[in-house]
Amino acid sequence: MQRRNHPLFRSFWETGRKIMGGGSADVSAFQGYVSPKTRITIAAAQMVSSRKIADNVVKMQNMIRTAKANGADVVVFPELAVTGPIADDVAAADQATLEAALRDVQSAAAAEHVHVVAGMPFPSNGRRQNCAVALDANGKPLTRHAQIVVDRPDLFAPGTVTRSMWFRVNGVPSVVTIGRREALWSEIAEMAAVRGAQMHFHLSCDTDTTTQAALLRRQI
Repeated sequence: MQRRNHPLFRSFWETGRKIMGGGSADVSAFQGYVSPKTRITIAAAQMVSSRKIADNVVKMQNMIRTAKANGADVVVFPELAVTGPIADDVAAADQATLEAALRDVQSAAAAEHVHVVAGMPFPSNGRRQNCAVALDANGKPLTRHAQIVVDRPDLFAPGTVTRSMWFRVNGVPSVVTIGRREALWSEIAEMAAVRGAQMHFHLSCDTDTTTQAALLRRQI
């Protein structure tokens, strides 16, 4: 019911229900995104964030250098890599500190000439959002996606647009999503694939270490 009634996905669900019920729908034709034929090497930078933003940024800079030395075109960091997932630390991170951290990551991306995708919180119109930033190989922002389907509504406000998921890596159409629910809402990935996404970067940080949680992570 949450998925069906979500403002960004309601029309998708209603159209599907109408067709499955024997009806028809006037769906506009569209031309999907086209990707060049190319090779992309992706580095998954798995890191345990500390409670200090400065330490996390240094760790990210070092991992960017290591990834580039190993031939990466894109370095992908976890959800909330800049602050770590602890609520108090996320809440304590002000905009100036987060912007400074982002500039340092941008500098590392530019120095190594590599794309970077990383998770961090960010304020928007007085609301804190769980975001993913994508940087090009010159360190310039390609997009900042705010998690649409929030896992922690007590801490984050939801994003309101899907177009922020999209960016290109060396011309290749790509999307980024964040957290458990955006992974489980399969229409997000499915519609992105229909639209022409060739790479899907999913950022997650799950602190539950139980056996059941590990199984769920593998299933997702």
